Amino acid sequence: MLTHTFPTDADYTPTEDLPGISDALLREDPDTGGFEALIRFEPGAVIPAHTHTHADEAIFVVDGDFIVDGESHTQGAYFYAPKGVVHGPVTSAKGCTIFVRFTAEFDYLPAV
Repeated sequence: MLTHTFPTDADYTPTEDLPGISDALLREDPDTGGFEALIRFEPGAVIPAHTHTHADEAIFVVDGDFIVDGESHTQGAYFYAPKGVVHGPVTSAKGCTIFVRFTAEFDYLPAV
């Protein structure tokens, strides 16, 4: 079944624990718990270093500057983090939008 969506500003929901980060859900997989979403970073917003125990994560930079471990990346950059691999911190100096895909149910564990 083909799924089509074109998110507007109204579709983005601020995250509870990460100021300046909002997301728009594109698709959920009821069998795996995985999902795809667009995530917006306001300038200076930060997601601290973290890992996921259930899902692999893939990221594609749609626009703006996406800074991973202090290195800036722009439109077209791709990242992949298998479950259990610590990644981040991630931030944006000017703001950005990324496409993210999780292969299983989402969990977020801060790195220690």
